Amino acid sequence: EFFDSGVGLDFYIKSRYSGKHIKFREEIQGFLCKSEKYWQRYKANGPREKFDLLIGLDQYDDKDFSIQEIMELINICNGLSEKYNSDSIDDQKVRYFSKKLKELCEEALQGNNLVEAIGD
Repeated sequence: EFFDSGVGLDFYIKSRYSGKHIKFREEIQGFLCKSEKYWQRYKANGPREKFDLLIGLDQYDDKDFSIQEIMELINICNGLSEKYNSDSIDDQKVRYFSKKLKELCEEALQGNNLVEAIGD
């Protein structure tokens, strides 16, 4: 599967390793950072935008998400799926990743677990 390998962050359900994960590939993060003008806003200390919790993650660091942040990730996934809705390959990759991350987040919440992202 496209999102099982490569360079990027791996999202897991914390404290219940089942092997199920979704990779936030570096190329998708780069595409979103460029599309959302993340780096220009970051350098200018601009206001935080709605996708920044996800696209602003450090590819080489780890992050534990709180319940509130998991709910925010679900909203981000919904927003990305709505915004990137063309037939372009990049938009299709964003939608696929968003769908899989949303499923992982919902499963974590149902099991009263947290989500963690582990960088390369």
